[in-house]
Amino acid sequence: MKAKESGRSFGERMQFRMLLSVVFLYFFVGAVMGRMFPGQSVQASQATCYEHARQSAYSVVPYIYMRV
Repeated sequence: MKAKESGRSFGERMQFRMLLSVVFLYFFVGAVMGRMFPGQSVQASQATCYEHARQSAYSVVPYIYMRV
């Protein structure tokens, strides 16, 4: 019943979570590399690598599901 309330099937929710996990890992590795080699990447904020990767992933992944 919960799947009908949210408007998404179980498969769609799992697909979103898997995609989010992969994109999060990509941005997390990028954030760690940015901290290790500060000349390569500029991070103005004092956010942790986890926070930076989470924010980036959640800002990018929804665009994949937009219908034009």
